[in-house]
Amino acid sequence: MVEGGFGVRNMTRRKKLLSAIGLGAFAVIVLLALSAYLSPTMLIDLANFRLCS
Repeated sequence: MVEGGFGVRNMTRRKKLLSAIGLGAFAVIVLLALSAYLSPTMLIDLANFRLCS
């Protein structure tokens, strides 16, 4: 009975870890988009570098 409870708790911890990783990745994407919005020259330089190379 104790093992079953530990398994459920472990699964909850894994779900929390996966959701935290997902939230972190979403935050990084939002920060990159916001920085590109605030300084579009960086985005234009990156696009020029990717297209011209």
